[in-house]
Amino acid sequence: MQTRIALSADRHIAATLDWWRLAGVDCDYLDDAQNWLAEPEKAAAAETVRKPTSFTRAEPAPPAPKPMIGGEPAQWPGTLEAFQLYWSSDASMDLGGSRQGFRPTAPAGLPLMVLVPMPEADGSLFDPAVEKMVAALLKAAGLSMDQVYFSSALPRHMTMPDWGTYSAEGLSRITCHHVSLASPKRLLVLGSDILPLLGHDPAQASPRDNVSEIQGSLLPTLTTVAPHFLFAQARERARLWQRWLDWTI
Repeated sequence: MQTRIALSADRHIAATLDWWRLAGVDCDYLDDAQNWLAEPEKAAAAETVRKPTSFTRAEPAPPAPKPMIGGEPAQWPGTLEAFQLYWSSDASMDLGGSRQGFRPTAPAGLPLMVLVPMPEADGSLFDPAVEKMVAALLKAAGLSMDQVYFSSALPRHMTMPDWGTYSAEGLSRITCHHVSLASPKRLLVLGSDILPLLGHDPAQASPRDNVSEIQGSLLPTLTTVAPHFLFAQARERARLWQRWLDWTI
């Protein structure tokens, strides 16, 4: 009994070609003669080279413009009472921060407006100790608390507000509109960080000639540090006291 030797596929093909070569057959007899054992011809040089398909990447859509703080001027109320409600409750003024916010309620045209950066976390404008200090300052000028328009630049307390960014994003516009509607005779700013909101160059230590230009009107302005710094630093309190007396008497 003969045992058949198993051949691999490539050896089987090679053996088949050798068998036909020994038989003198090395061509495929078709209409066009073909050499089975010849090397495959290289593609003609003139053959068109297939170019890779190119894809045009779609440009991403531009991001939607960020809403301005306070919204657009066209939607601002024209009366102070309506504006006070809008400023304290509109979604465009919600920059985060504490849950409790401050809402000014005083009428327009008072002798003085006191503007601070932001209220306390509980929504009050001053803590009791600072409020007592402010009351003493006003008393020296013959003013009571109800003769002063109190407000803040932000309606809610924030840990680290970015005043430069907020100013560029609309807080400056709506703050100036607020001051204009309040129409005070003078303006006391407790917090030099918020001076850019009133159009002052941050490189200046204080408003030139103690005057702010608010929507085309000149407003006498006195500036010092924020309330909590003022309360903690005796030197700043003494400096403000002298400047305050010179400014009001």
